[in-house]
Amino acid sequence: MHAIALHTAARMLATGAHVAIIDADMAFQLRPLVAMAKACRVPPEVFLRQVHLVRAFTCWQFTTLFCERLAPVLASHPIGLVILLNPLTHFFDENVTRKEATLLFRRVFDALAETPPDGPRFLIAQTVPAYRPPSRRFAGDLLRVVDVGLRLQPGEGRWSIEVVKPKPRRGSGDGCG
Repeated sequence: MHAIALHTAARMLATGAHVAIIDADMAFQLRPLVAMAKACRVPPEVFLRQVHLVRAFTCWQFTTLFCERLAPVLASHPIGLVILLNPLTHFFDENVTRKEATLLFRRVFDALAETPPDGPRFLIAQTVPAYRPPSRRFAGDLLRVVDVGLRLQPGEGRWSIEVVKPKPRRGSGDGCG
């Protein structure tokens, strides 16, 4: 799932857009970005200067980064895509009470729901944790505010992809330059 998100970031970088990434699970890798830069015959440093990467190690940090620190970056850079890598991971942490997780998630959910339609696109790549407390159903809430959801499941030698919520088709630019 993260590989798809990072390849999407690389495609956006190839169009000249900046990409903001909030990594909540140490999932960021340079390889797809460097490979796209080389394919476009651009020094990788050029692409990497267009990436705004932060990491969150707790649900409190993730909430602060998303709800308070992202807006200034969006206002000061031509961000075309915001990628959230495993944003729900820390909300399932056993050291976080249900009440704390719910209040923090509600802040993130409200901020995501209020993003302007003419702003950057958001791509959320979430791996489902092996242990999900039944009282924390954040993924279902998150699905209500996204344009499209895809459920990817590994199979025998290939992945199956299920569209969870259809999205009207929009034009998109891709490729190099």
